[in-house]
Amino acid sequence: MVDNRSIRPTELPAQPGLVRLMCDGIPGGIFRCLPDPVWTILEVSRGFLNLFGYTAEEMREKFHNHYLDMIHPHDRRAVTRAFQKHMETGTDHCLEYRVKHRDGHTLWILEQSHLMQRDGEPDTLCCTLTDITEGKKLQEQLRLSLERHQILMDQTDDIIIEWNMETDSFFCSPKWETKFGYMPQKEHITRHILHGDSHIHPEDRQRVAEALRSIRRGALHSDLEFRICTADGRYLWCRARMTVQTSQANHPVHAIGLLVDIDSEKRQAEKLLEIAQRDPLTNLLNKVASQKRIEEYLNTAADGDCSALLIVDLDNFKHINDSMGHLVGDAILVDAAQRLKTHFRSTDTVGRLGGDEFIIHIQNIQDVSIVQKKAEQLILELGDIETVNNGMENSPSIALSCSIGAAIYPKHGKSFKELYRHADLALYQSKKNGKNQYNVYDGSYQQERILRPYTQPASIPEEKVDADGTGNLLDYLSEHCFHILYHSRDVETAVQSILEMVGKKFNVSRSYIFEDSEDGSYCRNTFEWCNEGISPQIDNLRCISYEKDLNNRYRDNFNEEGIFYCRDIRLLEEEPYAILAPQGIKALLQSAIYDNGVFRGFVGFDDCSINRFWTQDQVDALAFISEILSVFLLKHRAQQRTVQAEESIRSILENQSTWIYLIDPKSYELLYVNRCLGQIFPSAQIGMHCYEAFFRRDHPCTECLFRKLTEKNQSLLQEVYHAALDLWLMTDTSMVTWHNRPAVLMCCFDITPYKKAGTNDLLDKNLRP
Repeated sequence: MVDNRSIRPTELPAQPGLVRLMCDGIPGGIFRCLPDPVWTILEVSRGFLNLFGYTAEEMREKFHNHYLDMIHPHDRRAVTRAFQKHMETGTDHCLEYRVKHRDGHTLWILEQSHLMQRDGEPDTLCCTLTDITEGKKLQEQLRLSLERHQILMDQTDDIIIEWNMETDSFFCSPKWETKFGYMPQKEHITRHILHGDSHIHPEDRQRVAEALRSIRRGALHSDLEFRICTADGRYLWCRARMTVQTSQANHPVHAIGLLVDIDSEKRQAEKLLEIAQRDPLTNLLNKVASQKRIEEYLNTAADGDCSALLIVDLDNFKHINDSMGHLVGDAILVDAAQRLKTHFRSTDTVGRLGGDEFIIHIQNIQDVSIVQKKAEQLILELGDIETVNNGMENSPSIALSCSIGAAIYPKHGKSFKELYRHADLALYQSKKNGKNQYNVYDGSYQQERILRPYTQPASIPEEKVDADGTGNLLDYLSEHCFHILYHSRDVETAVQSILEMVGKKFNVSRSYIFEDSEDGSYCRNTFEWCNEGISPQIDNLRCISYEKDLNNRYRDNFNEEGIFYCRDIRLLEEEPYAILAPQGIKALLQSAIYDNGVFRGFVGFDDCSINRFWTQDQVDALAFISEILSVFLLKHRAQQRTVQAEESIRSILENQSTWIYLIDPKSYELLYVNRCLGQIFPSAQIGMHCYEAFFRRDHPCTECLFRKLTEKNQSLLQEVYHAALDLWLMTDTSMVTWHNRPAVLMCCFDITPYKKAGTNDLLDKNLRP
C-alpha cells in the first residue's frame, strides 16, 4: 500500500526543448496520477498550477495530493462512477466536472485521460485538463433561452414555420396539427402549393407561391395573409410573417417565422367592411362602395367588354317626404331598393347614391337594347309603388315615377367619372323633358353648359329659384347689380352688397370672390358673404397656392364659358377636395374672372346643405352677374394700382436730396415740386411759371434748357449757374409723361463745392452717369 501523504507532487521535470515547450504550451494543464480511488497526484505541469491558482506545496497541504478532493463535492460521485465505467471498457476516458479555483470561483473542466501501463512499473494516468467554463456558460444560456422559448410556445397558439430553400422543404411546430388536424407536406413545398391537392385556398395559392419566389430573389421579409384548409374542410385565415436567414456568401438559405390564426379578426373585419359599404336604410351598396366596385370592373375589363351605367332618380320624392312624412318616404325608398335588386344579377352593381337617387351598373351586355328594356321595366316597376299615407282613408296619394339616365362603356367613356357624367347628363335630359322617362346619352348633351367635363354631379333636389315669381331672372338681377355699382361711391362696399343680394336670392350658403396674385401663382379670398349659420372662411383662405395646394390644375375646371359647376365635391380631385371639405361645402358654382383673356380669379357660390341642382337660367344669371362684378372690380383694382404707383413715385421723389420739379412744356407752369426744392423756394407753388418761381422773372429764360430737347435727344445734361443763389447746378432735363400728358422733368444737383475747388475729376466721378 502506498502512503499517498509521502508523495510530493512536483512539476514535470525539464525535458528536452521541444517536449517541454509542448507541455507548457498546451492550453489548460497536464498532470500524472495513480489510478487509485483518490487520484493521487504524481506530477503536474506549470499550466496545471496556473489553471487552479495553487502552488505544489499548497496542493499537498490542502488536498493531500488527492485530485479527487479538488473536484466539486456535487460532482465527485458522478465522476467516480464514470471513471470506473471507463476503466472497465478501455484505457481512455473523457469527463466534464467542476473544480474550485484557489480564489473561490468555480471552473468547468474537460478532462481527457490515458492509462499508461509499463512492465515492471505501476499503472499511471496521464490527464489533460481544459477550461470549458465559458462554453458551459454559453451552453447554459442557450438552454435557458430554449426553455423560455418553449414555455412561450406552449402558451401560444402561434405556429413556428421554417422553409429550407436549398431543399425546398417545410418544417413546423406540433401546434400545426393541433390547429388544422393534420401535419403538412414537407418536401417540394413550392410545387405542392400550386398543386391541386394543396391545403391553401385556390384563390390564395398564386400569391403564396409568388411570396416564396420573392424571398428566393432576395426579399428579406414576407408578411402574407391567406387561407388554410382544416381537416374537416373549413378554411381559416392566417398570417405568415417570415424573416430570411442568409449564408456567409449572403445567399438566402432559410426563412423562419410564425403562422398566426387571424380568422376571427378577419371575419369581423369583413363583417364591418360589409356594414360600412352598405346604405343603412336600403342595405344597398353605398355611393363609395358602388363607385369602387364599378371602377374595379372597368380597370380589369377586357377588349370587347360592354357594360352600362344607369342613374335612377325618383320623381316628386321631396313632395312625398314633405306631405306624408319621412317614415313613408323611407318605406318607399326601401321598397324601391328591393324592386331594383330583383331586376339585376348578383354580378351587377346596385347602389344608393343618397337621397332618392340610385346607381346601377350592368355588366356584359350585348347591345343598347338591353339597357332600354331594363329602363322600361324599372319605370313600370317603380311606378307601381303604393304612396298612400300609411293606408289611411282620405289620405293623399301622390303618383311615384322615376327618371333614368344611362351611359354605355366604352362608347360613352372608359372611366367611372366619364360614364357618371354622361349618365347624369342623360338624366338631366329626362328631367328636362318632363320626367317619368329614360334617356341614353347620345353625345348631343355635351353642349350643355352647366357642367364642367370632369366635375361629378350627384343627387338632384327638386328645388327651383325664382326672381320673386315675376319677370326674367337675368334681367331682374342684372338691373339691381348695375344700380348698386353705378350709384355707389365705394366699389368694395357695392361688391359686398351684391354678393349678399345674390346669396339671399338664390339661398346659397356662401358667396365670395377670389382674386389672383399679380403673377397668378396663388389666389386669395377678398370678399365673402355668409348665410345664417354658416361659418366665415375668408381668414383661412388668404393665400391658396395653385401649384402646392391645388396641383396646378384648378383652372382646368372652368369650361369655355368660364363656368365651374360641381354638384358633389366628393368626386373632385384630392387637392381641391382637401380645401373645400373642411368648409362644409357639398356643391359649388364658380364663374371665372378674365382680364383681356387672362384668368384673374373667380366669383363663387357654395351650398353646404345639399348637392344642389342649378337650372340653365340660374347658371346664366350668376355668370352674367359675375361678369358685371369682374368689370367693376378689375377697373377698381387698376385704379388702386395706379394710385399706389403714383404714391410710390411721389414717396421716392419727396425723399430725394436732389431738386426735382415738373414743368408743362407749353405753358411753363409747375406741375410738381419735391420737398427738397420746396424748402429752398417756399413760395414756389403748383401752377406758377417756373421762371417766376425760381428766377423771379416775368418771361421765360433765353437759355431755357428744355427748349433744347428734340425728338432725337429726349434728355440733356448741362451745368447752370444760379446767380440769385450763387450756386452751380448740374441739371438733368428729360421729357416724361405725367398724368397722361407730356411734361419736362428737371433734376438739379448742387456742384458748387466741386466748381470752386476745380475738381473736375471728382465731379466726373460722382455726378456723371
